[in-house]
Amino acid sequence: MEDRDIYEIMKIDKNQGMKIILDKYTGLVYHIVKNRVYNYSEVEDVTSEIFIELYEKWDKLDSDKGTIKCFIGTLATRRAIDWIRKQKDEVPLEVEILSDEIDILNDLIEKEEKKTILELLNNLKEPDKTFVISRYFLKIPSAELAANYDMNPNTIDKRISRAIETLRDMWKERVL
Repeated sequence: MEDRDIYEIMKIDKNQGMKIILDKYTGLVYHIVKNRVYNYSEVEDVTSEIFIELYEKWDKLDSDKGTIKCFIGTLATRRAIDWIRKQKDEVPLEVEILSDEIDILNDLIEKEEKKTILELLNNLKEPDKTFVISRYFLKIPSAELAANYDMNPNTIDKRISRAIETLRDMWKERVL
């Protein structure tokens, strides 16, 4: 259903129009919110608030300024960010201190894991080691690596996949 059709339905019967909008855009809003708000029940609350706000502000929506999808996506992003800010303001000092301690511990664990990963990477044979480092650390695409090594991009991807599998096996051996 096109935006103009939804606008027409909303003029005639706002509740029916909102039902169509809910059917069409709930997944989008839910996805946007859940990527920022991690508590399931709060995701649902924020999602509901977004559609309530849309219902209340519908008459102010200008169809010439963008699509319904764009408006809803922007509204969802803003409300999710507002929710995050509100939660930060409501965090008690003890939780904030505990959170800082957990962050420090997580940083130490992450540094140790990075050190282990680098040690394991050094055990890979060339050029697989270079392929993994280039892809995951330097963010070089397969096509560029393929051009540099005169190989097919699919071959590069397959070698990286096998190298990652080897790294996983080495990680498991080290952890156990």
